[in-house]
Amino acid sequence: MRETITYRYILACSARLCASLRLLACGLALLWTFPSAGARADHSALLRQMSGRPLTEIVEAARHAAEQGREEEALALSLFVCGKYDDMEMTEENKHACVAAFLRVGNIHYLHSSYSEALNYYVKGLEVCETEKKSSEKPPLYNNIGNIYSAFKDYEKALSYYLLGYKAAQENGGADRKGDS
Repeated sequence: MRETITYRYILACSARLCASLRLLACGLALLWTFPSAGARADHSALLRQMSGRPLTEIVEAARHAAEQGREEEALALSLFVCGKYDDMEMTEENKHACVAAFLRVGNIHYLHSSYSEALNYYVKGLEVCETEKKSSEKPPLYNNIGNIYSAFKDYEKALSYYLLGYKAAQENGGADRKGDS
């Protein structure tokens, strides 16, 4: 329980810290998720390099890293974007990038059977979606939440999220979506 609280605290604080401290928080969150990551890769230089770039570019770099099997790098970049979320002063494009980052971080946690952490990121992604007019990420977020409840063997709740995902997909024009479930 202490690990989950500390991890959440690090991420919550990262939204309020200056850029240099945000890099440290991302690194700590990465080490907390993958304790051996520090021995294998130091992503602080990459995060410093990306810090001035548009969030959409960082999300694209995270997607590319994930496709290349560089999961720790994808996680570090996505956590960096998550830490940039500010619902009051963000463009719709940046909110979209943050939702994609929350989805990716949730997916990585899900793949490591950290279902509670994955659920936290999916829910945060949905909260960001609520601030947008139209969001193509809602269907995969709902679907992935359904997968988590299914893993918890709460099939009734899982079904309710699958139905929400289906409804959101219909509202967005069917199968046209950009998220990765």
